[in-house]
Amino acid sequence: MLAFSLLTLVIARVHPGRPVLIAYLLSTLVLLAVGAVAVTQLVLRADLEEAELRLTTVPAVVATFGMACTLAAALALGAMVVVVAPGLLVTQDVTPRILAAAVMLLALANLLALVGCHRGWLRQLTNDTPSD
Repeated sequence: MLAFSLLTLVIARVHPGRPVLIAYLLSTLVLLAVGAVAVTQLVLRADLEEAELRLTTVPAVVATFGMACTLAAALALGAMVVVVAPGLLVTQDVTPRILAAAVMLLALANLLALVGCHRGWLRQLTNDTPSD
């Protein structure tokens, strides 16, 4: 998070030219991948009981709902910009392709979050059934 914040500060100081934005996007993707791997390794190596893992269900659902609201807001904003002020999509920093890419990334993140929640619920259901 600190590296991302520092990188954002540097980018804010530099004119957003194409090579700088591509480097920023690539570094953001690398930071996200490293963060995802780190969290995954933390969970896999942790010695958590089943009851402790159940406590993560509610925050996961809340986060997934928040992500869905973000996707809906991005779609609504995009639709309003296209209808009300289509000239805003033809600027130096924003194009229809960037808007479409952002919405697709949000949709992919929502899909992955829903799959994760679904797998967690299935695991809880299979572990809750009494075995004879």
